[in-house]
Amino acid sequence: MKEHYDFSKSIRNPFISSDRPVPGKTEIRILLDNDVVSFLKNQGGKDYKEAINKILRVYMEHNK
Repeated sequence: MKEHYDFSKSIRNPFISSDRPVPGKTEIRILLDNDVVSFLKNQGGKDYKEAINKILRVYMEHNK
């Protein structure tokens, strides 16, 4: 392994949205079981991440 690396000509990953934070949202990394993700994708298509947020919100409101 090199002792030093030159990143001066590197480019940022265009698929990472951390440069443009959405007000009121926090970006996290979460590991979910494969069957849970498959179920949510089958229910809501590409908006399965929104479905996860809605499910967690209902749980949060119910348990306040």
